[in-house]
Amino acid sequence: MSTVEFIFLGIILIALIFTSKIASKKKLEFKGSADKFLTAYKFEKVSSISSELYRHGFSIFDLGEDGLIENILQKVNSSNETYIFDYKYSANNQAQQLSTQRAVFIKFPNDLLYNFDLKPESIYDKLKQAIGYEDIDFAEFKIFSKKYALHSSDRNKIEKQFPHELMKVLETKDGVFIESRRNCILLYNNEWHELSEHEPLYTEATKYKELLLASI
Repeated sequence: MSTVEFIFLGIILIALIFTSKIASKKKLEFKGSADKFLTAYKFEKVSSISSELYRHGFSIFDLGEDGLIENILQKVNSSNETYIFDYKYSANNQAQQLSTQRAVFIKFPNDLLYNFDLKPESIYDKLKQAIGYEDIDFAEFKIFSKKYALHSSDRNKIEKQFPHELMKVLETKDGVFIESRRNCILLYNNEWHELSEHEPLYTEATKYKELLLASI
């Protein structure tokens, strides 16, 4: 082995050790943050999630193959059941490491909401609109309508009740997914992952839920 090759391998080894230490530090910091969150917001770790999550055709299950739900946190009160969980999936058949999407699922005891799917608008959505697939737009919220695709089987209800305040908030946000059914709602952001702190995403999801309930 030449001197240059030896030096090159040494640099790679140092970089790997440094990267490993940073990753370990982030995991420890996240664990401490997660423990504080559990105590402050009265969540508990559980081994299973409400079966209601699987009954409504949520698009999170289309993210990839071999989907697993892990790291489930639950909070139950008189008004709802709230779960925070990690959905782990293989983005393609060759992927050796699973991707993680962290999400918030809220189940209500009664039918409180209306059905709709909201997601970031993609080129695919624009192509579907070009051939007649209807997306619900709001003339007074052009930025929202440009950033997000909103679909519902009850267009009239959405046009009358979808909260203006929520659209104002989402105009400043990227990557938000909200999938609402009458008795439950699934919320996530494509930037949420296994080391995303629980408190900010729970606070954000709760705000969206409250704005939706206030519009009923």
